[in-house]
Amino acid sequence: MAEILPFQKPSSTSQEGDLEDSALRYELDYPSIILIVLGIILRVPGLFGDLWLDEIWGLEAARSIHSPLDFITGQLDGHLTLYTVYLWIVSGSDNPIVLRLLSFIFGCGLLFILALLIPASRRVERYTLLFLVAVSYPFILYSSEARGYSGMLFFGALSLLLLERQKMEVSEKEAILFFISNSLAFLFHLSYVQFFGALLLYGAVLAVGRLSSTKEQWSFLYRLFGPIILFLIGAYIVVLRLMPQGTGTLVSYPETIIDAIAVTIGAPLLSEHALAAGTLTLAASLAAIVLLVVEVARQKSLGLYRWIFFCSALFIMPAAVVFLLEPRILHPRYFLMSMLTSYMVYACLVSDLQDTARQKFLSIVGLGLLFLFGQASYLVPFFGHGKGEYSSALRRMSSEIPQDQTGLVSSDHDFRTGKVFRYYQDQLQIKNLSYTPSSEDQDELPAYFIVHSEDRHFDPPQRLSLGHGKLFVLRDSYESGSLAGFRWFVYSLLQEGRSGH
Repeated sequence: MAEILPFQKPSSTSQEGDLEDSALRYELDYPSIILIVLGIILRVPGLFGDLWLDEIWGLEAARSIHSPLDFITGQLDGHLTLYTVYLWIVSGSDNPIVLRLLSFIFGCGLLFILALLIPASRRVERYTLLFLVAVSYPFILYSSEARGYSGMLFFGALSLLLLERQKMEVSEKEAILFFISNSLAFLFHLSYVQFFGALLLYGAVLAVGRLSSTKEQWSFLYRLFGPIILFLIGAYIVVLRLMPQGTGTLVSYPETIIDAIAVTIGAPLLSEHALAAGTLTLAASLAAIVLLVVEVARQKSLGLYRWIFFCSALFIMPAAVVFLLEPRILHPRYFLMSMLTSYMVYACLVSDLQDTARQKFLSIVGLGLLFLFGQASYLVPFFGHGKGEYSSALRRMSSEIPQDQTGLVSSDHDFRTGKVFRYYQDQLQIKNLSYTPSSEDQDELPAYFIVHSEDRHFDPPQRLSLGHGKLFVLRDSYESGSLAGFRWFVYSLLQEGRSGH
């Protein structure tokens, strides 16, 4: 019997050689190459521009490491990932291209993996998936961030590829490759646990559906997944249980999940300053979920094995992680593997509509253009401002203070703004500015006060009153892309009260 592929009906009775050759061909064709090149081009601008808080934080964690043993014994404040190892190797550089290069490579590599994931006979599905990922803002963003998300996505997709190519009799080489791929995905970011859980359930369904004896089923699962589970148990006992929890803005789970869906489909992020846009986002998110459910149900009705993987990666495992682990901080980026899975489902949906109804397909093309427009609303600010314009802000403030004086600078968030300020003050060798924490008693008012915001819809006040009857007036605004970076609004003390020493 021919090997039944995951995207085929398990009831297939095709004899050896009956399957179309094209169904087994996975080579790249010209449209796939064009879409991959498009994705690579869109990822290049993110290599440039200022580092933002999380990248600086990770770089400082890497620079605090004095020996490889510190990766096991040191508590790196949540930065214990393989990307920290890379940053440790290149820690002598402050060049953002060098620091982000590994993420860029993995981000581009992901496109190649996705092209190979879908056989040549399913061209529409392949092209749709490549298009969605190539122009998707979150995937472009994290392909140019000096952190581990891009590596997790690459090795996660590779693990799915290996599982779907896996024969029922697992060889030692295949087991080792699968172990390495999954382990590296975990080591790049622990949020991979959701996707791994979906792969485990998917593997169990494949084993039960294709192997007749219980012994064969357990042998298949043990050889593929057993070593990874043992590795995770050991890593948790030795290192992971000692890691402190992540930090960030406390946001409700529903709001975070809606934002994750919104950025996936190109809808606006939720904002208390844009209620009308929020209504649109809620409606679009609901529609997106309905489409996912419809396609997963269709896959199940056709008897395709992938439905259980889609259902697990999209709904079951994310819900289990949220409600069982109850993380203190939840970010949309923790659902990147689910975002990738949703694009796979949408690609299947488009492929089905293209095959069954031309009018429906044309409507999907319209939705594709709407998707592109939505992603452009994220990409344009990101290409223009990167992850923030902090160095420009410091240069501007420094230029207004005499070199023989020191202008004090404070902010509304000492950790976020202070860490970024000190990093660029040191990098730019600025001597005439000094950051003073707003939480400390100050004998004199600062010359500048920085208000930060992650909200693109936040409209800063023109004046601030910080005590002593003195007013600060808005001088400059510095923008950033969404989900990574902060907008800075620089206020200066009115001239009559301006201080320096």
